Amino acid sequence: AAETPKGHTLHPHTLLTQDKKTRQPQRMATTRTLSALLLVVLLGSLGVAAQSCTTPNDCQFTAGKPYCYKGSCVVCNPEYSLKDCDCPPGSYCVSSPNDPNAGSCQEYQSSIIGRNCDVSLKDMGMTTINGVNDAVFCGLVIYNTNYTAEWVEWEGSCQMGVCYECTIENPVPSIPVAYCNDGRCCIPNGRVGYAEIGILSYSFIKYNPVAVAIIFSWALDAAIVLVIIGATAYILVAARLFYSKTSPSIPSRDI
Repeated sequence: AAETPKGHTLHPHTLLTQDKKTRQPQRMATTRTLSALLLVVLLGSLGVAAQSCTTPNDCQFTAGKPYCYKGSCVVCNPEYSLKDCDCPPGSYCVSSPNDPNAGSCQEYQSSIIGRNCDVSLKDMGMTTINGVNDAVFCGLVIYNTNYTAEWVEWEGSCQMGVCYECTIENPVPSIPVAYCNDGRCCIPNGRVGYAEIGILSYSFIKYNPVAVAIIFSWALDAAIVLVIIGATAYILVAARLFYSKTSPSIPSRDI
């Protein structure tokens, strides 16, 4: 217990209550300070996100947003034919003109990848109708209020009734073909990824071991043929040199 100036004794519970009342304003002040700092950080990030521009040069120093699109610096160029190459693998560039997020990268919807699809709707996204056949189209379509298609955000590959991100379409399906400058390609599991050393990359071997074995056998056969040709040529040259050294010389006759 403690005594007041008038000699009255205060109960410990009273002292604890007074101490709490003293600390409460300090805690509130600290909370307000942290909230203000957080607000400044958020406003700063929003300012970067909404960096305005009138020419491409205005986005020169905007980190991660080099393109000027509709007055704002954005991550990817929605008007570029290979717009998705500006986004990480597994993502696409939002390109719908009416989407406020146009120019940003979004992950492929997990509700679309892997679901059933109708292969006859390939390249037919703009003909689909919301509520009729939109759920069996392999891709994301934006619809108008009258249920007709307005925009195809992205289209994957419908393979055997299942929707994938991509497909390998080249004369030799086991060979990865890059369609972006960073070397990404379609992996045999239907996803976009990297094959740094071609078919010898782990991303290919784990899905195509038989194809890799076949290619190795072709390479081995070619190597054996080259060795046989080289050995034959060496034997012929050696035999000719040996014959030229051992054969007697024929004296010339004067006429």
